[in-house]
Amino acid sequence: MARLAEIDPLSIDVGDRFRKDYGDAEMAELRESIAKFGVLQPITVDESMTLLAGGRRLRAAIGLCLETIPALIRPVGGEVDLREIELAENVYRKDLTWMERGALEAKIHSLKGSSQRATAELIGESVGALNRRLQLQKASIVIPQLSDCKTEDDAWKMLKKFQERIIVKELLARAEKQPETNRAWSFADNHYVISDVFKGLAGLNPGIFGFAEVDPPYGIDLTEQKRTSTEVNIISSYNEIPDESYYDFSTRLAKAVYKALRPDSFCIWWFGFTQHEIVLESIQEAGFAVNPVPAIWYKTTAQGQTNNPSSHLAGVYEPFFVCRKGNPSLVKQGRGNVFAFDPVASAKKYHPTERPIPLIAEILNTFVWPRTNIIVPFLGSGATLRAAYDVGLSGMGFDSNSEYKARFLLHVMDDFKAAKGDV
Repeated sequence: MARLAEIDPLSIDVGDRFRKDYGDAEMAELRESIAKFGVLQPITVDESMTLLAGGRRLRAAIGLCLETIPALIRPVGGEVDLREIELAENVYRKDLTWMERGALEAKIHSLKGSSQRATAELIGESVGALNRRLQLQKASIVIPQLSDCKTEDDAWKMLKKFQERIIVKELLARAEKQPETNRAWSFADNHYVISDVFKGLAGLNPGIFGFAEVDPPYGIDLTEQKRTSTEVNIISSYNEIPDESYYDFSTRLAKAVYKALRPDSFCIWWFGFTQHEIVLESIQEAGFAVNPVPAIWYKTTAQGQTNNPSSHLAGVYEPFFVCRKGNPSLVKQGRGNVFAFDPVASAKKYHPTERPIPLIAEILNTFVWPRTNIIVPFLGSGATLRAAYDVGLSGMGFDSNSEYKARFLLHVMDDFKAAKGDV
């Protein structure tokens, strides 16, 4: 008859197990869980203390130097019985579906009644992953088709398509009710081109733009950098560049941007400090003259971001290089290299790297002369085009995500109404 007991994990004979790959990442998560909650499910051994089921739990317990581990001790009727138990443990055990896991996490979050970060820490999950599943849980109530998706990724893609349709529907409704905004919409629609950035730049005539604002992916994990639930909410559609290919990417991009600019033009290039040397070298190789001391956007009201507040200062600024093709002259000559502006509130963002319109307008007023066309290879939120319209400039750019374009067009229509005083 089987019985439950606490036994020394070092006294257990693992024997000849068929499972060889225990998965390093999974083992790390299991050890963390056991260190926090203990061994919740007993392992199974026979009367001679030979392991029957629970190899991962046993390994984790030994790695944590636990003195005892709960075990179900049961008789075994020979080799066949032993292997059937091992097979049942590793093959026939049914894991939670993504919907079941999401529902359980949502229940834990509601019971805990605190921040998503606190819940994520409790269950050993990232804030971004938890936030996404919570969104899917809420959305499945009004979009039951999500429950039919085989994987969480499939469900997330479906949800994004539903959201995009809603935005486009709102665009059409506004245009129908307010015909005077059609011109602004059409104007902006032609400037925001859905395309791969390199294909888009290759299709342009060389030397036709007088300024470029380049805000490429930084080659960092934004899910870890953006910690608020509102921000991680919008990161899944943002594509990053692997670290090992960042130099080739940056060099190719710099050469394409340089070719698109006319003689005597400025370009500003946003970058992450982890790629500082790579970006500087690549834009210099393309032919730009670059001040190695970057300009700074100081976020005046930001509390800053850090994943280790007990030991690291929170970041409250972002750098950009000022690049020159030929010998351009500043509009605001002698201006300082610090641009102090409030960031966009997280709740109002619809793109993870969205910057405030006043900041971009000041940058344009500093570097760009009137009646100049600008190029924005990575449009994202479209804030640079909106700022250009505000200061009387025109331009164009590219992005691969039509959802961001739809949101940009909505904001252009709102900007147009605000400029007319119709708000």
